[in-house]
Amino acid sequence: MKRLQKATALFMGVVLLLTACAGNADTGAASGTDSMAGRETAAASAFVQEGVTDNLGHYEETSITPPWQAEQVQVQSLCKRSDNTLAVLAADGGICVSSDEGRTWEAQENEALISFCAQKAGGYAQVVMNPDGAVLAAAMTYERDVTENLDSGEFGEQYLDYYYQEPDGEPVEGRITFPQDRYVFEVIATQDGRFWAYGNTGLSELYPDSAEAEQKHPLEAGSSLYPAGENILIVNAGRVELYDCETGTLGEEDKALKEFVKGREGERVYLIKGEGKAHYLFSKDGICRHLLHQEGMERVTDGAQSFLTASIDRIRGAVVTAGKHMVVALENGEILRFDYSEDGFHGEKTTITVYSLRENRDVRMMAAAYQKAHPGIVVKYTTGQQAGDAVTREDAIRILNTEILAGKGPDILILDDLPTDSYLEKGILSDLSDVVEEMQAGEGLLPQIMEHYTNEDGNVYQIPAHFVVYLMAGEKNRIERITDWESYADTAAEPEVAAQRQIGGTPYDILDRLIPSCMGAWIGENEELEEEKLLEFFAQVERIWQANFTEWQKWDTWSDENIEWVYMEPGEFEEYGGWVGERNLIKLFSSYPFDPDNMLLGVGTLGTLDYELSYLCEQMAECEPGSRSFAAFTGQAGRVFETRLKAGINSQSQQQETAKDILKYMLSEEVFYMPREATYEFSVNQAAYEKGYVRLEEYLERVGEEIDEAYVNIIREIIEHPGVPAAENSYLREAVIDAGMKMMREDGTPEEAVKEVMDRMELYLSE
Repeated sequence: MKRLQKATALFMGVVLLLTACAGNADTGAASGTDSMAGRETAAASAFVQEGVTDNLGHYEETSITPPWQAEQVQVQSLCKRSDNTLAVLAADGGICVSSDEGRTWEAQENEALISFCAQKAGGYAQVVMNPDGAVLAAAMTYERDVTENLDSGEFGEQYLDYYYQEPDGEPVEGRITFPQDRYVFEVIATQDGRFWAYGNTGLSELYPDSAEAEQKHPLEAGSSLYPAGENILIVNAGRVELYDCETGTLGEEDKALKEFVKGREGERVYLIKGEGKAHYLFSKDGICRHLLHQEGMERVTDGAQSFLTASIDRIRGAVVTAGKHMVVALENGEILRFDYSEDGFHGEKTTITVYSLRENRDVRMMAAAYQKAHPGIVVKYTTGQQAGDAVTREDAIRILNTEILAGKGPDILILDDLPTDSYLEKGILSDLSDVVEEMQAGEGLLPQIMEHYTNEDGNVYQIPAHFVVYLMAGEKNRIERITDWESYADTAAEPEVAAQRQIGGTPYDILDRLIPSCMGAWIGENEELEEEKLLEFFAQVERIWQANFTEWQKWDTWSDENIEWVYMEPGEFEEYGGWVGERNLIKLFSSYPFDPDNMLLGVGTLGTLDYELSYLCEQMAECEPGSRSFAAFTGQAGRVFETRLKAGINSQSQQQETAKDILKYMLSEEVFYMPREATYEFSVNQAAYEKGYVRLEEYLERVGEEIDEAYVNIIREIIEHPGVPAAENSYLREAVIDAGMKMMREDGTPEEAVKEVMDRMELYLSE
């Protein structure tokens, strides 16, 4: 179960680090466009903010991977030492050092540090270094078991176990205890050589020589801190303060800095110290240079010209070197180095606009990578909705459609959650059969997926980049007797199964997991709703939920207050973008410590081999031999797969060939295996998909594990015969979830739920 510990540590590290610039202001305010359908978030021309001027030089960006000893790396910090060497430090104690301002890197062994990180933090400690070369690694634990005390939130005292070593000195290990009301989240180092920890109530200076901590400055909840020379930048809800480490007081307010950060509430901004009074701010729009306490600032790099636009949330450290180069360390172990160059593309540029309804990091990364490789092309990524704004899906689609009909629409459309059928009927999408033909002659596209997107004439109007399959896993005898939707519901409603809440846990989870495999059965030939099928769905869901709810009420800790939590829907952040990873199968069995008796029946998606399949098999191996299994899930609509990143090209685009070239790049193996956030999805690119089996073997060999070849064959068979694409109708899905939640919360009937859905869809169609 080490994998779960690592995943949990990684998640907590990311959450704590990225709690920055919280606020509800419209994050599109700085985009410089009034079109809600075209929230320009990448192009230089889109960047407008009062007090910021463009002075864009041409920076050559180089991506470098240091020689890390571990296969999977989580970078914690980057330090510029007093001798001008650079050191990047990882959570497992790995250190890589550069003596040429980030051009090349060498691994630096420290077995004592690695041993501490492995033993005290499961390989995921917080590791920082000061300019003198002293290393501090910290692992946070609590007096009481966190899992057992989640309800009360009473964890007792917090222990910061640490490893400290000065250059050429002997390692020192110790423990600093924080009282219950002074939890700390993160450890940082400042340029004056001091170490700090900050958390829910304040900023504390750490004294590892004497195992002591002194709280120096109070903090409000939600504050994020960034070391900037001898200062520490404190950001909270749009407010910006500079803490002077020398005097222990807040410095004079920097109005330009405050306005810059305030204009990016809800976004990540990273500040570092440069030469003299110069400071550099990294954001998704690029890098800005600012002289402390002076008016204005200048943007010196365009975010669209680099991976910064896709990687801003993954920055774990940045420095300006003695030679005025900029070096950025990303969480995944990658280094970005920026060198100013007088060379570059100086001719007229072609602009291509890529649109998605919601922000998608894969699209952003692809756009930045393509533009970087093609300096004569500007890839402008726009979204119809952004987290925190008041634009509804209907508003965004209405505005997009108006722009398309006016001939001002985007060149490339990411069709997820867009009315694709309507676009096909109106001839809005270009035929992409030549793109498919060229891809098939090269890396290939999976035929079992593409056959569903090719019409009788051989034309193709949309191409999905990723997909997942739906599986059920659990006790073998239960899996074998589930042959259809009804037998599944019978098994899911068994008290023993319901007691484990592995169907989905809450009403929202149950609906969210089951709708994709059932929606296709509700839609008739003329797009009319099949009331009987919808009634059958609600009836079975209600039966499954009542079995779950009966078991929930048997908990010793059950009370009326639990009802609000049970019926809670995910907040905007969790639900935003419809991330398919929220429905993955292994999430249902990820309790720690793992209890084999709980692995009875679960339904969800699977989209990776070296992570999800291997983890599922690892869990089954902990159960009685031969007692657990998995198989394709059959819902009301039969066996389905779910696609992601379906792309099409606007037939009115004046840049058809360039748009097709970008689309081919988006579908390539190269893009699929770029460093990125986890997506838990298979690639439709055949070469990338097949490489997944190679990566599975490499992973198993690396960690010394084995998987029964029969399991690999089962998943191959499921993927080669995945069924049909899950029906897509975001309005219908939303209506079914709302009616289903109301039915389960208010003890309504399936008939009432069906009527509510029918009335709502009739109203929608009439509008």
